[in-house]
Amino acid sequence: RVAIAPGPAYLRLAFSPYQQEALPLSVSPKTGTAHYQAGSKLTVIGVGHAIQIALAASDREALGLDLFGICRYPFDFEEDALLRQSVRSTGKVLVLDEHYLPGSMAESLRSELNPVPVFEVLCARHEWKQKYGSHLFHLQQSGMAVEDFIRCVKRIHCL
Repeated sequence: RVAIAPGPAYLRLAFSPYQQEALPLSVSPKTGTAHYQAGSKLTVIGVGHAIQIALAASDREALGLDLFGICRYPFDFEEDALLRQSVRSTGKVLVLDEHYLPGSMAESLRSELNPVPVFEVLCARHEWKQKYGSHLFHLQQSGMAVEDFIRCVKRIHCL
């Protein structure tokens, strides 16, 4: 897809430290959005391989998560009926994005999906005291480990 992109394209080759073998239930032919799990309490959108964080959560089914993975930008929300229906029915969205928030796909989704009663982002954050290390180390420092994801989901369920 990158080779035939009409404009600039960004290709990221990486492996998540939480790599899962989960296959999607469906993939939208229009947007490429992968739907991994049906749920009714919270719509979770993982950007790129950040979806692996949600897939690694052992109690994800019990949490009622509707899990989607997106990998194309710009993203046309109106072209994805299943994701659109999920957002409208849950009224709660959590986006996982391993990038910093300014200029990220999560930030674009916030404006694209507005208004949604609850919209949260779990993304990389930078603090001057952070150290360099493995991918997993970076996720842990940024508050994006599986345990952080589960805490965030439980907090959103209380809203």
